[in-house]
Amino acid sequence: MKQLATNEDCAIVATAGDIPNSQTIPNGNASSADTADARPIDDFSFIKNALKAVCRENGVTRDRKATLEIAALLVALVKEGVHDEEQLVKRACQRWEAAKSAASLTASNDTINAGDA
Repeated sequence: MKQLATNEDCAIVATAGDIPNSQTIPNGNASSADTADARPIDDFSFIKNALKAVCRENGVTRDRKATLEIAALLVALVKEGVHDEEQLVKRACQRWEAAKSAASLTASNDTINAGDA
């Protein structure tokens, strides 16, 4: 019986036979049986190309933090199942614009609230 790795702080010990194939892991990740039909990605160049396109379309140059945030957004979209470069760029641009709008709204509210103090 193969024993699974466990957190040392946790007293629970699970074995591979204890977890049903369709069960979702508590942190929100699906078990390997749920992702068995997903094809592995051998070529990640579409993500690199999408990163360049999203940065170019949004005028992100020489901004490591913004580039890293866009890269994380792209990885999240790929994990959601978006594997087409055009769709990846389109959805990433939409989410990036929404995030920028929310951030600027929060910043303007903070400025207004600071003026009241």
